[in-house]
Amino acid sequence: MDCFGIITGANGYLAKNVINVLDNYCDKIFLIDIKHSEDPNQITKYENVNLDVTDENRVKDFFQSIDYSNFNKSILVNMAAIDHKVNEDGPEFNWSIENSNIDSLRKSLEVSLVGTFLTSKYFCINSVNNNLISYVLNFASDLSILISDDSVYNSLNNHKPIDYAIAKHGLLGLTKYFAVYYAKNNIRVNTISPSGVANNQSKEFVEAYEKLAPMNRMIEAQEIEGAVEFLISDKSSFITGQNIVLDGGKSIW
Repeated sequence: MDCFGIITGANGYLAKNVINVLDNYCDKIFLIDIKHSEDPNQITKYENVNLDVTDENRVKDFFQSIDYSNFNKSILVNMAAIDHKVNEDGPEFNWSIENSNIDSLRKSLEVSLVGTFLTSKYFCINSVNNNLISYVLNFASDLSILISDDSVYNSLNNHKPIDYAIAKHGLLGLTKYFAVYYAKNNIRVNTISPSGVANNQSKEFVEAYEKLAPMNRMIEAQEIEGAVEFLISDKSSFITGQNIVLDGGKSIW
């Protein structure tokens, strides 16, 4: 069965792990981001695509440009988002409701929610029109069901910006809506919600974060691969509209 895959936010940290999985299932993979370090190129299997997922006309044109006659299965992984990182020096942000910037909130929701809606919309429309078996996989976070414990930022005045929690909670609603809407069309739609991913954060942050989960550690990037493979394979053939939470038990405490 010939299959193509699409990853939005393809320059993100976890995208390489999604690519590892899709590489075993897809004959063609489109790597979408707002800008790649190199000009868009066409290799045999991978194609870099510079695309703003919030631009409806460009998103529509991209999906119309695909030659669907070569495929009978398709996979869309929505990873485009604006995140707020913690690096080896600590948080890159200093946020509070009192000092919040509404433009930053709007931009984040545009990318995470509007962008995911648009890519899912035109992916599903074209999947239906071309009779493809298709999967949509949205990447959220454990903050799709929780609110961040800001004690990990080692400051009484710093908080994870609110746009991230709003966007990730919203993705669950979007997932459920699309899952119901396209269930009759052989399209399954699910969400993966990892907790904090180990990625050279400060020692103080890691030690504080590890205390939040029964397994007493952060998730490693490669540990998302099993969940991705499960949700894009026939092993999950009766699962749609669900949120798979990978958090080491954090959400049950």
